[in-house]
Amino acid sequence: MLRSVLIRRRLLRAGLGLLLGLALCRGEAQPLRLCQTESPRYDYRLALTRLILEKTAQGGEPVALVRHAPGPDPSQDRCLELLRTGEVDLVYLPPTPARMAEFAALPIDLHAGRLGYRLLVIRREDAPAFARITTVAQLRRLTGGFGRQWADMAVFEANQLPVIAGPGTEALLGMLRARRFDYLQRGVTEAFAELANFEGRDDLMVEPHLALHYALPVYFMTRQDKRPLLQRLQRGLQMARQDGSFRRLLDQHQGRDWARATIERRHVLELVSPWPALGTTPAER
Repeated sequence: MLRSVLIRRRLLRAGLGLLLGLALCRGEAQPLRLCQTESPRYDYRLALTRLILEKTAQGGEPVALVRHAPGPDPSQDRCLELLRTGEVDLVYLPPTPARMAEFAALPIDLHAGRLGYRLLVIRREDAPAFARITTVAQLRRLTGGFGRQWADMAVFEANQLPVIAGPGTEALLGMLRARRFDYLQRGVTEAFAELANFEGRDDLMVEPHLALHYALPVYFMTRQDKRPLLQRLQRGLQMARQDGSFRRLLDQHQGRDWARATIERRHVLELVSPWPALGTTPAER
């Protein structure tokens, strides 16, 4: 007991505190160090990770998810570097051929294909022009905004859609408002929330008629020497899918945004993936 207390204190002093998992029960915790925990956009992935670990815990084994360090969430590239150096144990990111070659990954989409549907944030004054768009060729006449480290940048390049890169969503929304580009594509669970928190939101809107769609899975990834962890995650994910808790959790975190987005009423523009091998697998379907 004393040893467990000392371990927790050392974690707190090292900036790894803020346990996001279950209360410790009998035994000693083996905290799972994560990279992205602070932004609300990661709430679902955290909850799914916790659910999976709960389902695969053996004999009262304690489960704890731990921040890798205090402060804002690192970029995707920084998270991969932390994984590479052993400072975190697990990341959940979209795959690329380079990432799949270097890291061990569980090739089952944690979002069940939903992240591949993208909404467009635009300036309100441009709504009539976007309402007339019905083809990818028409969208090519406009310029989109994009995060420099977003993995799906290659999708827009493959479809010859011009983009201007920026440092992050907040800055990109400001650039859109300042007319640096014409639209910003965001996930269904991102678009409304990010716009609601933006100071200049009155000048912008989520375009109501269009959606983009392309393969954009999110996989659990870890180092090659952590394959037992990946096998545990696979078992837990299969259990969650079979007993329905995976779908319930997905709807709990994303159902309201999906209802608001009304994808079924939108004109969906299909984009070609530059990585066909990383598309939807039978397990994801």
